[in-house]
Amino acid sequence: MKQLALALLCAINLTAFSQQVDWVNAPMNPIAFAYKLEHFQLKGDVAYYNGRHFDTNGLMVSLSNYADYADYFYENGKLAEDSNGSRYNFNDQGYISYRKNYTYEYDSKGYLTAEIYQSLLSGKKVETITRYSYDTNNRLIKKENFTGDKSNYYYTYVYKKVDDILQVTEERFEGTVSKWKTYYEFKNGRKILAKENNSDIVTKIEYKFDSKGNTRKVDYIQSNGVHDSFDDNLLYHSQANNSKITLDNSENKLKVFRNGELAYDIERATLKNKKDILLYEALTKTYYKVNDIYGDNPNKQKNIIPQKMSQGQEAMAHLLDNKVDIYFRGSNIFGSGDILKPISIYNALVVYHLPDRTYINFNYLFENFKLTDNSFFPGQILPPSSTSVFYAKKYDGLVSTYKFVVNGVSIADKMKAMGYLKGDVDMVVERQTDKQLFVLDGYANAINEKVYQGRYYDKASDGDIVKTNSEKDTEKMQPSNAVSTTTSTTNNTNTLKTGCISGNCTDGYGIYKYTESTVEGFFSNGKPNGFGIQNYETGGYEGELKDGSRDGFGLYAWDATGANYVGYWKDGKQQGLGMMMTDGKVTQAGVYEDGKWTTDYASDYKKGVKSANCEGNCDNGFGIYTFSDGGRYMGLFKDSKMNGVGLYFWPSGASYFGVWSMGVRTGQGQYYYTDGKCYKGNFANNLLHGLGVYYNADDTISSKGYWENNALKTSM
Repeated sequence: MKQLALALLCAINLTAFSQQVDWVNAPMNPIAFAYKLEHFQLKGDVAYYNGRHFDTNGLMVSLSNYADYADYFYENGKLAEDSNGSRYNFNDQGYISYRKNYTYEYDSKGYLTAEIYQSLLSGKKVETITRYSYDTNNRLIKKENFTGDKSNYYYTYVYKKVDDILQVTEERFEGTVSKWKTYYEFKNGRKILAKENNSDIVTKIEYKFDSKGNTRKVDYIQSNGVHDSFDDNLLYHSQANNSKITLDNSENKLKVFRNGELAYDIERATLKNKKDILLYEALTKTYYKVNDIYGDNPNKQKNIIPQKMSQGQEAMAHLLDNKVDIYFRGSNIFGSGDILKPISIYNALVVYHLPDRTYINFNYLFENFKLTDNSFFPGQILPPSSTSVFYAKKYDGLVSTYKFVVNGVSIADKMKAMGYLKGDVDMVVERQTDKQLFVLDGYANAINEKVYQGRYYDKASDGDIVKTNSEKDTEKMQPSNAVSTTTSTTNNTNTLKTGCISGNCTDGYGIYKYTESTVEGFFSNGKPNGFGIQNYETGGYEGELKDGSRDGFGLYAWDATGANYVGYWKDGKQQGLGMMMTDGKVTQAGVYEDGKWTTDYASDYKKGVKSANCEGNCDNGFGIYTFSDGGRYMGLFKDSKMNGVGLYFWPSGASYFGVWSMGVRTGQGQYYYTDGKCYKGNFANNLLHGLGVYYNADDTISSKGYWENNALKTSM
């Protein structure tokens, strides 16, 4: 999932526009990105089709199958962002012009003419361009693939209409050499026959349709006797009435039914007790809970009736053992490497979520929240244009006070009331640490203890701040009493004890409580040495420690500002190569001395310099490089190699951030695997080597100690 708050969307509703689609006369024409019913040849009020969920406007809101998972978010009827970290831009015609790694171009009629994909090849940025040409009937006649200016291959298309059959011949060329040719037949926009020129096999395709004209079954019948049949799983919004959900767990293979038929569209998630499950029916936006499906004594009945938890909202919070799990559209949103900050404000819970490997955060709001163990609370995800700023006002009859949260951190005690905007309703407050101004919209009329969203002050649109002499001048800041609710991956002690809390804090691995911080990690001679996690009230650090002080490579996060420093330390201060990031954007990169940034390596990046696959300076400086396989590196370079400090994201979903030595992972770092597990500690020649901790997907420790060449040598 991801940040909806930073997308800046046009206020004009462009839902009336759609990329040109003519299945009957031009079935080979490309679509930049398919997300509407007509892009899939679907008709009527389709709610679900083969892993895709659609809203009542015919827009795809989620994709859930064995190959991929994504949620899609809209504002003003226009696709804004998805949970894989992509934002969507539209051109003046109303067509998608950009999404993650892709840029699109169109002609004046709205037909796609170019698809530009950026990747990395052997450490250099490469643009792969596919160009499309059309005939006078607006049918695709040529598709050509380029790398730079070099043509790699191209396809040609020849059409012939015979009665109600459209015949299409597709031929692939490399240079002037024809590689192969395929013959197709279409009827009413659907492929009914296919044959390759170098094969005697002819494949006929037959469809079975429902009353609304959508396919329910497709048969592939080959002339060699092979016959494959596939059912289309399809559901309509009109089926939402009288929806009865049941489960069958009699064969230890859970099946979910709707009105007696298998329901492929219903999402399920196992709760933290490893016994109960949560079901989500997108058709009615309903959550159900089912007890004892797993565990030592599972319910093996054939007709299990689930407990209905809520209806009409897509999010659900589950509080258990003072830890909260957040579910959206039936899936637990928290993944390994994510940042999740839930915090209660009076009788509400607000949640800041920044998924791993993305720069887009999400905001959730759960009202009527109580600190009652093993309780569930329905809620909502906030729109893409929302900010991560929340406030709640409390009036005792004499003085108004308020609580204030930014990016999941309560900072009311760091704020100062500055006055009001014109109209004397919207109050402006200042964060004293950096003089950032915020607007509490509707503050004067706010309902007591109700949570509202605030925003950042913009002088150009908000105008001057008016300092009145009315009773509003008595507004005071509420101390930071908003209650942080720990997530499922937080090691929380809930104790005021100082000293060694657990483990071996002398020569081993342990947790030590200090007056102002808590340290979990490796110890020697009674002090933290090696990899450790250091938590303060104002932030946290993960990385190398020497005699209890930050020394070596590490990451520090400041909660109040949302800033992060990734790089080298000495005696508790930034020293050496490093970079600063705020809201996922790099603001500084280069050399630090005695805690100060002294040498700028990111000047080209901040100027927007681009060349081949690089943004910035990928020779000797800071840059972002995309490899040919889709891998992406963000960090420092030396002699065109990854060197110093950097983050790498593999196409598989794995990621690493830490120290690099001429393209090799050597030194302190953190590696996140595709199955959710991760390793934090020392590397040598891309291998786990030195002190380190290996975590399970649920953030529990699997093993820790001294590693040699990817093998745990000495357990601690």
